[in-house]
Amino acid sequence: MLEVISEFWSEYGGILLTGTRDTLVMVLISTLITQMGSILGEQFSEMIYGTFENVARTLAFGVPPAAFALACVLLFGYLCAFAVSLLRHANFHVRRRKNLLEVWPGLEMFAHGGVEFAPYRTSFEELIPSEKMKYMETYNASEGFFAMADDPSRSDMLLMLDYGTFFEFRSGTQIVPLEGVECGKVYAVLIISNNGLWRYEIGDTVEFTSTNPYRIRFAGRTRQYINVFGEELIVDNAEHALLAACRKTGAVVSEYSVAPCYMSLRERGAHEWIVEFEREPDSLERFAEALDGELRAVNSDYDAKRRTTLERQRLTVVERGRFLAWMRARGKNKVPRLVNDRRVADEILAFQTEQTL
Repeated sequence: MLEVISEFWSEYGGILLTGTRDTLVMVLISTLITQMGSILGEQFSEMIYGTFENVARTLAFGVPPAAFALACVLLFGYLCAFAVSLLRHANFHVRRRKNLLEVWPGLEMFAHGGVEFAPYRTSFEELIPSEKMKYMETYNASEGFFAMADDPSRSDMLLMLDYGTFFEFRSGTQIVPLEGVECGKVYAVLIISNNGLWRYEIGDTVEFTSTNPYRIRFAGRTRQYINVFGEELIVDNAEHALLAACRKTGAVVSEYSVAPCYMSLRERGAHEWIVEFEREPDSLERFAEALDGELRAVNSDYDAKRRTTLERQRLTVVERGRFLAWMRARGKNKVPRLVNDRRVADEILAFQTEQTL
């Protein structure tokens, strides 16, 4: 301890003594200069200072205002010099880090929820390049806390049955109790809670992966789907297909939204994918093919319609920052992924034109 104090004093003792001496000298000189005003008469002094002088004297414990102000300036400069010297002595320096592991080498878990994580997973894997990293999903909403990942080796969540919420589920127009759900089916969630909600549909859809215990996967929003041609495309399908296409082509998607393109007398219908890449694929054609192939693999209704009324999706790439600018301008904080009409798609594309003009 004595060695540390000795080293500190030898390094900074001179600075402390010099700063203290200079501060005291300037306070003394400023006091003498200020007091010279009294020689010229009290009226002159009052005319210059007035009420401010009395307040300043009180705050500065009787020290003249000019002396107090100069002392504050000198003290501030002294503290800045001392801080710079301390940082230099401690060998502090700023440098750009390549990833979060260089900042937090022990980082092993990231808990997320509230948005679909699949489009952002590749970005996070690049930001945190560690095989030990675990991503744990939670299912929370303003109405309650419903599920959480309890096993890092699984991609689903355990339904919380003892958190003050009674669950029911809707399949089409049929209301299904918890004991009646089936694995692999997608249901809309209804809740009765002890905070006063009665058979309230929260707007989310889930897919059950297990009934003993009850485990679910978030499948999307009840309003976020496309079924213009009978394809019954849901967010879960889109997320799986998008992730597969990204892995096959090295792409990273930051945001996207999908809307229908209506059929006409001359052409079949299709889906328009408006995509913003953080890193573009090695080939847009390969990306489109992979996306279409995966959609057909995970959704049999989509595959059936692709054989008749649906063309392959149309890919519209927008520049980086487009979706964020659109959300800010519209006061939104989430991008609608699947919309059963063209309202959102046309807004985004028109907003692009507005920004370009």
